[in-house]
Amino acid sequence: MATPFARSSSLMASAVAKSFAFLAAARSAILSLINASNSLSTDDDASSKAFPDSLNPRSSTCSKSSISASFVLSEISALSTSYTMVIAIDVFRSFETASVNFFLKSAKAVSSISPSSLSSATRFAILLYAATALSSASKENSRGFDISVAEGVMGYYDGMSASSVLASSYDVARTLGLPVIMVINSRGQSISSLAVLKGMSEFKKDSNVKGVIFNNMSEHVYESLKKEVKELTGVEPLGYLPKCSELSIESRHLGLVTPEEIDDLSGKLDRLAQIMEKTIDIGKLLEIASGYDFPYTEEISVCKIKKTPRIAVARDEAFCFYYRDNLSLLKKMGAEIVEFSPIHDKRLPEGTDALILGGGYPELYCTPLFSNRTMTEDIKKKLDGGMPCMAECGGFMYLHEEMEDMKGNVYKAVGHIQGKAFKTDSLRRFGYVNLMSQINSDLIRDGEIIKAHEFHYFDSDNCGNAFKAVKPVTGRSWECVNAGKNSIMGFPHLFYYSNTKVAERFIEAAVKYKEGDKEAWQKL
Repeated sequence: MATPFARSSSLMASAVAKSFAFLAAARSAILSLINASNSLSTDDDASSKAFPDSLNPRSSTCSKSSISASFVLSEISALSTSYTMVIAIDVFRSFETASVNFFLKSAKAVSSISPSSLSSATRFAILLYAATALSSASKENSRGFDISVAEGVMGYYDGMSASSVLASSYDVARTLGLPVIMVINSRGQSISSLAVLKGMSEFKKDSNVKGVIFNNMSEHVYESLKKEVKELTGVEPLGYLPKCSELSIESRHLGLVTPEEIDDLSGKLDRLAQIMEKTIDIGKLLEIASGYDFPYTEEISVCKIKKTPRIAVARDEAFCFYYRDNLSLLKKMGAEIVEFSPIHDKRLPEGTDALILGGGYPELYCTPLFSNRTMTEDIKKKLDGGMPCMAECGGFMYLHEEMEDMKGNVYKAVGHIQGKAFKTDSLRRFGYVNLMSQINSDLIRDGEIIKAHEFHYFDSDNCGNAFKAVKPVTGRSWECVNAGKNSIMGFPHLFYYSNTKVAERFIEAAVKYKEGDKEAWQKL
């Protein structure tokens, strides 16, 4: 069980306030997805690369405290802003006396600090767990941290369909029994914010809303309302955040601006934390969160492959969106993960036995990506020669013969996949899907299903037909994915834990490639 405690020390309060600066800087929104899917508690050295020493989980300043707590931070948009950021963010910050593990899930746009997204992406993976797997993964990935904060996606009750709470932030919170902290955008209103809070907290009897933070609210208004909050809603007022335009972190077409692109990110977060230390009752917040532990469940068992293939994972400015659980699963199964940059490196890492090209922003980096011909030619040669490959969204686009950038300029791309990836004016095929295989290959069998998520503005004239994507609630479907004997390449982002056999077979295919069995690698 988590260690009970009363009020935190000023040093702990400072640490937590700094951590909350991430949340205020995000365009967050409604509750919860515990940090199971993408915790930086793994031994993945790549997680350190995205952060300077002051933000580095392996920094010498990182030490443990005796405090352990968990809660959900949920933010709602009183203005009903419709923008949705669907790229999940995995962020870790540690400060002197406390380790704080955040699994941030972006949601409805609302914060005074306009939307942020801080690196190392994964996407909505937590919602793809069944209840027992969710609990197991949450517990496993929170191990070793003092505080677990889960942040919501879309509206608190918004689930798989317009009329369903299935897989909503609320659903995840009740599955894990997490206390909920609502963050309400109060711009342009005062007591109306309490009506919104009361409605959200009482919409479901088991909403578990325990506290509220008012965003975009002045000190004068907060002090006038503070007493009314508890009396009218029964929810504990935890403080407010005034408008901080100078600390704004902007978004773009997929909602994300990566840390490397943000000037003085650490300084902005520190200044925001200083404000929050004064305006938010960190001690009370920790009091709400204390005494919590995840429900008991058995750990998810995985198959261990005896041999150790080397899997190259693209990670740089152009490719940065991954479910960290996917990479952790491959490691557990025996693979060695080595990162490389399609922009800056000349060739794939020596000894590469398989390739993973994740999502990201290749459309913003077409010139450096496709002027690096030694890399594109090396990748094409290896894939044409049978190297196993998983390519998703941006990685899938990169492998086309041609690809457009954001301005419609056309570039000669890698050339492994026939056709052209091009920009559209609207969001394409957004949401969760069940991918049903329509082929037999070394990676997946005909009729097998793996869960996935799509979110992209670009499209292709060759999306493939190896799988049928089916919406879980409505049943709407479409064909997608180019697949070879040992490759799966398409817009959907796969979640390996929903069908661990696919990950297992991918590693086995890499072992075969490592051992030189190239005759079998022929395209279907």
